[in-house]
Amino acid sequence: FGSRRSLGGGLCLPHQLSTAAMSGGVYNVFQAYHFTPQELDVPEELSGQTLKLKPSDGEVVELDAEAACASDRLKQLACANGVDAELQVPVKKATLTKLIEYMVYHKDTPPAEVKTPLVADVMADCGVSKWDANFIKVDRETLFELMYAAGTFGIQSLTFLCCIQAAYMTKGKTGDKLRKDFNLTNDLPGEEEERITNAYWDIGSRKRYPPEDNGVDAVAAVLHGIQAAAEKNGGLVHGAAEEPQAASINLRSWRSNAWRAMVMEDWQQLFNVPDEVRDDRELMFTAVEQSKGYALSLASDKLKEDKQLVLRAVHHNGDNFEAAADSLKSDRAFVLEALLAGDGTALKGASESLRGDRDLILSAASKGKGGAMKGATESLQSNEKFVLDAIARDAVAYKYASESLQGNKAFAVAAAKINGLVVQYMSGAFRADHDVAAAAMSHTPQAAPLLHAARRSDLKGVDMSGGEPATGGKKDWPIYMGVPLTADAARDGLVYVTAQAQKYIVFTALSTITPNMGQANYIAANAFMDKLPFYSRPEKDTVGIMWGTVGGMGMRFKAFGSQDFMNMTPDNLLSIDDCCKILHVVCTQQDTPEWFAANFFDEGTRNAMLSPTAGMIQGEAAAVPRALLPGKEAAPTPPKEQKEQAEKKSSPFEKESAAGPLGGWPQVVRSALVEREPVLSKPGDGIYVGAAVVLTGIKNAMNGATGKLLQIYPEGKCRVALSNGKGNALLRPENLQVVMA
Repeated sequence: FGSRRSLGGGLCLPHQLSTAAMSGGVYNVFQAYHFTPQELDVPEELSGQTLKLKPSDGEVVELDAEAACASDRLKQLACANGVDAELQVPVKKATLTKLIEYMVYHKDTPPAEVKTPLVADVMADCGVSKWDANFIKVDRETLFELMYAAGTFGIQSLTFLCCIQAAYMTKGKTGDKLRKDFNLTNDLPGEEEERITNAYWDIGSRKRYPPEDNGVDAVAAVLHGIQAAAEKNGGLVHGAAEEPQAASINLRSWRSNAWRAMVMEDWQQLFNVPDEVRDDRELMFTAVEQSKGYALSLASDKLKEDKQLVLRAVHHNGDNFEAAADSLKSDRAFVLEALLAGDGTALKGASESLRGDRDLILSAASKGKGGAMKGATESLQSNEKFVLDAIARDAVAYKYASESLQGNKAFAVAAAKINGLVVQYMSGAFRADHDVAAAAMSHTPQAAPLLHAARRSDLKGVDMSGGEPATGGKKDWPIYMGVPLTADAARDGLVYVTAQAQKYIVFTALSTITPNMGQANYIAANAFMDKLPFYSRPEKDTVGIMWGTVGGMGMRFKAFGSQDFMNMTPDNLLSIDDCCKILHVVCTQQDTPEWFAANFFDEGTRNAMLSPTAGMIQGEAAAVPRALLPGKEAAPTPPKEQKEQAEKKSSPFEKESAAGPLGGWPQVVRSALVEREPVLSKPGDGIYVGAAVVLTGIKNAMNGATGKLLQIYPEGKCRVALSNGKGNALLRPENLQVVMA
């Protein structure tokens, strides 16, 4: 089972709802749950086939395999066992027949989209189709059997439909009424009832949804109904490989069901529950899922010996194995199973003797769980030969070697020679080292994208052209940068690798320095972006552009258009051409500052931004160059240095950029900088505020001048800011041509 879903009546959905079903998806949007239909995902081997399903109490029933793909569990079983196998299903024939009716109908008719909270007391008014509304009109016992079956089989759309019906069934009923309807014993002490009620409302306020007045009572009643249905069909199932398990609690106990409901809402309620609640196996499976395995530490001693529960916790995080029973920690076969269930790091919680078991660790590494090295004893983590043996099986073992080995270049070279992929776990210095790079590439050419950017320029044996695969025997095929052109090429053995970009341009904004009211989120995001170059260098040549105000495009233009007050000062706006030039400078230069401020400044602002004390709070002691102190004249610059400074200030457009690691950075916008005749509209056509315009049809020196359209008056005249600096002009639309390209 899983956490409560507010459908307007307060109820609980089976935890399988969190897994993706092919007939649709359930999405949580601000605590409102939406079911959205999706197309069935039918594997090729199931297309046009028929499945044989054997219920727990009857003869084999056949089902169209494509319709069965609405069920995650049936699809997995069919793909694993083949369409000719007889699939055992943990439900009775009557329930299975009802499920088949639902899946067959929805094979070609997707369920309707349904949103919550429910807006009406009639399903059809909430988006449920007429067929589904009639299908779910069943008695209470049948409803919960369908809910149990839908959760067990992973049919999300049916689970959602059952929950809607359960919401209607329990809405507005008091705890006494629900206990009477479900024949439950009220054994909940008054003190515990008060604790549960207070905690329930506290959770609702924290999760920002209004709890229903009978919310915890309704959830407890629904939980009982599902559990009773599970018992009737042999018990609950956790995972495709497990046999049904009988309930570990008293189903008639209102106390047990109420505490269950609370833990379904928030697994951390386990810190406050009575001891017997920690012994509820079904509840602990849910809590383990919700807590990413941590809840195992809060389970009863008996459940800490439950292998399936422990494996589920370890699957989320290997560190959770420390909470398992000592008997499991010293069971060699089970410890290996736990290592394989997660990332291998569970060994840290095993017994001391198993942490020093070489064969156990190497066996795990051979199966892709080199993380077992994390739990190895210190002597093994420092044993060079042993660690190399583990790295040969799985490169991740290097990550958990001793610090002395990880800082040893000779060891790094030796590790790279036997498994080139190990470089991804090395320090930046080793990834940039010639010897380490050569060793890695000699063993594993696919390690190219994992190396430091400084080394990828002189790699040998890697075709950077990305051309078509060579013909001939597979042994002669080179490594290509990119992705497989076709699935057939990948299956035929062609090897492709991807390479990281060599140059990163981060777009941020000057608002980080000069914000205005209402830009808090924007400033926070830009401040984060401003630091990316610092943390990316030197491995990646990263630079940030702190854009100023750009006219004629972007969010401001879309939001305000001609009403944007920035249009009143057009000389302060960057044009798209200006932005192209800035990008060209940034993309074609190396060893740039971490970020540029890109904007037009008046002289006063520019001097303030470039002053040695820019950004300092008044009162701080500023380190100002001696030459800039009052009364001190700057020393004359020697002629040689003057020449060097002049060369540095030369425009990047006058010559090609210096050669980079791959032969020079791409001249990404050079074509945009070539002078050409503009493309103009017809006089008076397509004019808009902010447009670049050319004056035409004027019998004076202004004819042919350029400018920017600032305002269009009601009587039709247009005010244009002239580019030649001679102020504004008031013209008729027929005297303007818009620069289109």
